[in-house]
Amino acid sequence: MVKHSDTDSRKRFDGDLFSVSEVFHENTKIRRAKHGSFLPAQNRGPLPDELNHALGHSFKEYRSAERIPLPPAVPAIAQPLECVLRNRRSIREFSGAPVSIEHLSCILELSYGISDESVVSDGVNILRKRTAPSAGALYPNEIYLVAQRVERLPCGLYHFQPLNHSLECLLARDLSKDLEHAMLYPEVVAQASVVFLLGSIFERARFKYGERGYRFVLLDAGHIVQNIYLVCTALGIGSVAMGGFVDDDLNQMIDLNGVDEAVVYTIAVGHPAGEMQRQSPTVRPG
Repeated sequence: MVKHSDTDSRKRFDGDLFSVSEVFHENTKIRRAKHGSFLPAQNRGPLPDELNHALGHSFKEYRSAERIPLPPAVPAIAQPLECVLRNRRSIREFSGAPVSIEHLSCILELSYGISDESVVSDGVNILRKRTAPSAGALYPNEIYLVAQRVERLPCGLYHFQPLNHSLECLLARDLSKDLEHAMLYPEVVAQASVVFLLGSIFERARFKYGERGYRFVLLDAGHIVQNIYLVCTALGIGSVAMGGFVDDDLNQMIDLNGVDEAVVYTIAVGHPAGEMQRQSPTVRPG
């Protein structure tokens, strides 16, 4: 029998109240069934043509939006990975100084950019692999960003287009007040240079993995945000991940319906304020 080292603590948090999260967790479990099969089983798996198409179209495009190319040359970061991991911190106070568009480009490229390409089994569609892992290489998350203080980039709402490493402008106006109104901690985003909003297209994962795909979407979002944290740390820029936001307000800002697509995570980025400001690491020209 397994010994429990913290029985009292477990009892303290046990409760008989109905929990939506518990229902979700129970209904997305994979269980063993008879004859070596697993439950829950989908009525049918995705057809090869469906899967190949999904693998080749794992990004969203706003074709009518103005497209702003990002600087192609990404500076090579000279910090060892161990130093970056040890120095990672959540920074909640920003100086209000603008970040460069080169640094924004670097954050997007290394956090969720395309790192490799290969042809899928149909010989037609191209699988574009990213710098963040994703269940089944389906990449159900999209990066939107509210630019507040970025050099040579007007204030507004943008969508990151990894296919050609560019930004698609969705709203060309100052959204700082809208953003602050939607956040539970408006003082954090008030002085941030840019706030990333991760919007998830749930069906991208669910059509293959069923209800368990929703778990994978959230896990994928965490991978991306951790990448943003680490790249910012390596560049000497502060960042803080935030799950405290009014869902409907952010979804409405991006024009997501909140059911098929929704914001699931946010992260504010900017130069640290005051004594938290650390010397920027050395970077080599790319």
